[in-house]
Amino acid sequence: MDCCYLFGHSMGGFTALNSLAGGLPVKGVIAMAPCDLAYMYEEQYDDFAALMDVQKQGYFRVPDEKYMEQDVELHHEQWRFPKLVDLMPEHVPVHFVGGKQDILTPPGEHIMPIYKKMVEKGRKVTYTEFDDGHSFSMNRVALTIFSYFSIYISFFVKFIPLFF
Repeated sequence: MDCCYLFGHSMGGFTALNSLAGGLPVKGVIAMAPCDLAYMYEEQYDDFAALMDVQKQGYFRVPDEKYMEQDVELHHEQWRFPKLVDLMPEHVPVHFVGGKQDILTPPGEHIMPIYKKMVEKGRKVTYTEFDDGHSFSMNRVALTIFSYFSIYISFFVKFIPLFF
């Protein structure tokens, strides 16, 4: 799989970052409005509880309604985004995309802590912020063009790194 880029939005961004830290061999990661579930559990428990209520309504496919909450309770210390940096391969670039108006995963709370730690450690990391909310509905065209451009570059111009 080290020929692929991993992309995730919200909880998919959480999964992409944890997968990279867990050793998944990929060429790069794009985390769009990633949700730091451990941060929510530790610092914003009311928001975390509200997310768990949404999960209980069947929006997330999990084995049973308590699985996700129990998993975060057991692993929140190791899943905290800034702690993942030491587990990530140094050569794999990560690009974060955030929304200034995102009230579900505000960039200052969910992206900036891991981004700053990656910068401090000299990692390949970039950040783009749109004046948009969590779903990026006002910027879908720009994001689609960015995605297609990224795919084009990775397939046809393999000798030029996508992220510098």
